Amino acid sequence: MEYKITLSSKTIIMSVALILLQTFSLQTLGYDSNIPDDLDLEDEILQLLGGGIRNEYFVDIYHVSLYSDAKSIEEIQRADISHHVAIRIKILTDILPDTPPPYWMNLFCEILNQKQFELFTDSYSKLNNGDVLAINYIPGKGTDIFMKKKKLLVIKENYLIAAVVKSFIGANPVSDDLKDSILKS
Repeated sequence: MEYKITLSSKTIIMSVALILLQTFSLQTLGYDSNIPDDLDLEDEILQLLGGGIRNEYFVDIYHVSLYSDAKSIEEIQRADISHHVAIRIKILTDILPDTPPPYWMNLFCEILNQKQFELFTDSYSKLNNGDVLAINYIPGKGTDIFMKKKKLLVIKENYLIAAVVKSFIGANPVSDDLKDSILKS
């Protein structure tokens, strides 16, 4: 008896294999999808407003959590953010590309100067499974970007945090599924 595997059968088999591999690796690493309900930052406790997982091709890439002292997520969706906002992005895979995805490259290229942009992209290339990229905005002080618990950049203006928030929950987000997850949580 001879079996012929068609392209669609190969695709289905590969998809099932990837799903099983991802499930096994998450269980092996002890992946915990729970995220803190609040963050204690700069002597202020910020409440979780929403979170979700960004995935591509059956692979969970990162978990993003939005925290603020605002009462609702709508208060931080405005361009003139007047609340303390922290964004916590936990990497969930070891197969990140060496450079940020095009969406992030375009966003940060427009906002950061050349030296800051190079530092950001170089540091991004060193992120691994379990590492955290954190962005902390305090009105009147600016935005701090942390990678692996080390302060990487300080931006005095508020346009960075507004652009990053917009990239997750704005009109044209990096992922519609991620946006829906953040807004519904």
